[in-house]
Amino acid sequence: MIACGRSRTSNPCHCFTKPLYTLDRDTSWMSVQHGFRFCRGFPHSGKRGARFVKMTGFVLHPVSEWQPRMSWNTHTVVAGELDVWTPEHPTTDGVILFLHDWDAVTPLERDDWRTIVEASPLTVVCPRAGRTWWLPVPVPGYGEGPLHWVSHDVVPWIESTMGVRPPHVAVIGIGMGGGGALNLAFRHARRIPV
Repeated sequence: MIACGRSRTSNPCHCFTKPLYTLDRDTSWMSVQHGFRFCRGFPHSGKRGARFVKMTGFVLHPVSEWQPRMSWNTHTVVAGELDVWTPEHPTTDGVILFLHDWDAVTPLERDDWRTIVEASPLTVVCPRAGRTWWLPVPVPGYGEGPLHWVSHDVVPWIESTMGVRPPHVAVIGIGMGGGGALNLAFRHARRIPV
């Protein structure tokens, strides 16, 4: 990382990091998130970072707009699928379990919910259970039921994959998912808070 020259003095600057370039090597693109720094009111801020590093085999391309490195991924855990939102800088401070409504639409598929989820600094896990009412009763494809799947398969998957353990796994839901969130929290009050 290239640091601002003033950061080593007794009067540190208030730099902020933005990716100014994309890095191209062997046709694979990646964003250089922390390679270059801006400094407000400091000489090297005027020309989009006057300091450069020679990287053999790499080509730097200007980026017109900052795009944070965040992503949605789908994972299969035992009985069902999860849509997982991972912020730019994932943390082990907590994970949010988002239980969907009767329409089985997760935030990945709705722009209004997606906007809210993508503003979260926490990872958001959205299990897909179809029209099951999130009940603790046997449902085809979910063994002992979707709540059992979430509490006995999804939460341990979160622990092993993301390093977040209850009670730092909070559950929320909308409509049918709200009922499921309350049901899950009442049945596992010490492990999963609402």
